[in-house]
Amino acid sequence: MRGHFRYLGIIILSILLIGLVSCGNKDKAFVEGDNKFNIKDYNLQEQGFRGLEYMFREHTVLPNILSIESFEGSVSKEGILEDFNLLIYGYDELKEYIGTYRFTYDSKKKVINYAGPVSGISTTLPQTFNENSEISYLDKELKKLPISQEISKLDFPQYAVSYSSNTKPDEGEPIIKEGNNQAFPILTFDEYKSGKGGISDGHTAVIFTLSDGVDLYLGGNRIMYSCIPANSEELYGNKNNYMQKDYYINGPNVKVTRDYGETWIDIPLSEEEVNDTLDFYRMGIEIPENSFYISDDIGGNIAFIYGKEPKVLFSQDDGVNWRNIDFTIDLEKPITRRCIGFINDSYGYMALGTDWSMGTGEGKVLYVTSDGGVTWSKEDMPLQNTSNTLTGLKFADIEKGIVSLDGGSESNNPILYATIDRGETWQEIKIKWDTMSDDVQYLSKIDSVVFQDGVYKLVLGQGEGSSKKALFQSNDIRNGWEFIKSFDTVIHYNG
Repeated sequence: MRGHFRYLGIIILSILLIGLVSCGNKDKAFVEGDNKFNIKDYNLQEQGFRGLEYMFREHTVLPNILSIESFEGSVSKEGILEDFNLLIYGYDELKEYIGTYRFTYDSKKKVINYAGPVSGISTTLPQTFNENSEISYLDKELKKLPISQEISKLDFPQYAVSYSSNTKPDEGEPIIKEGNNQAFPILTFDEYKSGKGGISDGHTAVIFTLSDGVDLYLGGNRIMYSCIPANSEELYGNKNNYMQKDYYINGPNVKVTRDYGETWIDIPLSEEEVNDTLDFYRMGIEIPENSFYISDDIGGNIAFIYGKEPKVLFSQDDGVNWRNIDFTIDLEKPITRRCIGFINDSYGYMALGTDWSMGTGEGKVLYVTSDGGVTWSKEDMPLQNTSNTLTGLKFADIEKGIVSLDGGSESNNPILYATIDRGETWQEIKIKWDTMSDDVQYLSKIDSVVFQDGVYKLVLGQGEGSSKKALFQSNDIRNGWEFIKSFDTVIHYNG
C-alpha cells in the first residue's frame, strides 16, 4: 500500500513539474532586454499575429490598440514560425500614439528580446494611426495566406514571411492580388513572375511577402501578396515619413509631392543648378521648406525657387511644362530668405529677404501676382533695414496674409504683421505669448493661416527640423488671437 502511495506521489510531482514547465513562459513578466522564452510549434498561418499579441500581453503591459510597423519571421516548410522581429506601435482609445515596442525572438537560444518604454525606442514624432496596419486586420489577412501550400510549390533554400507598412511596389512588378471572397491562388514561381497573379499599379498597398530571406538587391526571390485594404482612403502615401507637401533630393534629382510621398513630380534642374542651390543654402541636401510650393489640386501650380540669384521654375500643369520667372531685385546682399505660395491658380505671392549685418541691417521685399505668375508687382514689407529678418509669409486669401519676422535676441517668439490689402499696408499683431502651454519653449515662423469654420486659424512653428507647433485662433486676422493648443507634426527628414 505504501508503494502505491509512493508511486502516486511521483506521478503527482511529475504532473506539477510538467505544469511548471508549461506555465514557465506564462508566469514571468518580460524585462526589457533578453528573456528566456520558448515558442514551440507556432503555426503562423493558423495562429496569425493575434496569437503573438495574446502571448506578449501575458508578460508585459501593452496599449489597447496596436498597429504593426514591420514584421519578418523565418518559417519552416510546414509554416512553423522560427526566428522573428516584430515592431509595433501602441495607441490610446482616441488613437493617439503612446509608444513603440519591439519583440525579437531567437528560436535556437530560446530567447526573446523585448524593447519598450525603458529602452527609449519610442519616437517624439507623431505616428498617425492607420487602419491598414491595425493588428486585428493584419491578423485576418495573414491567416488568408497559403504559406505552407505555396512553399510546397517553391524551391527556395529557406523561407521567410514579412510585412512592412506603407509598402509601395514598383509599377508592373508581379504580385498576387486578393479577390473578393476568393482565396489567394497557389502558383509556381514561374507563374508568379509571369504576372499570372496580377501586377502592381505602383501605388502603396497592404503587402505580405513570402521570400527566401535574401535581399532582393542581392539576388533574393520573393512572392508578394496584395491584400484588400481595411480603409482605402488611408492607403495612399506615408504620413509618418513625409509631410503632405514635401520634397526629395538625391544627387541631381529633385522631386516634390503633394500626397505624403505617394506620387512625385520631377523639378527639371540641371546637376549644376542643384549643386549651386544646395551650396548657397548650406543645409546639406535640404532646402528651406518655404522655398517651394505645390498646389493641393492635381494639375495645379508648382513653383520652385533655386540658385544663388533667385530664379523661379514655374508649372501650371503638374510639371508637364515649365517656364522660368526672372526678377530684377534691388537687394544688395545675398537673398537667403525665400517664401513662395499661391492662393489659387491666379493669385500668388513671393517674399525675399537677406540676413542681417552690422551697419546695413537687412532687406526684404514682397512680390504679388494676379495672373498666374506672368506679371508681378512689388510691395514693401514692415520693419525694413532692422535686425528683424524675414522668417515666413502665408496668405489666407487673395487679400489677407501674415508675415513673421525674427524677434531678435531679446525674444523667444517672432514679430507678426498682418495685411488685408495684399501687402499695401501692414499692422502688427499682438499675441499673449504667456498663455501658451509650457511645452512650447519658443516659436520662430508662420507655418500656415487659413479661414475655416468662420474663424482664422494660425499655426506657428519653430523652423526647420522641429516638429513642435502652436495653434492660435481669432475672428479678425489683425487682432484677438488666442492660444488653442500645441501639437507635433511630421517634419522633413528624407533627403
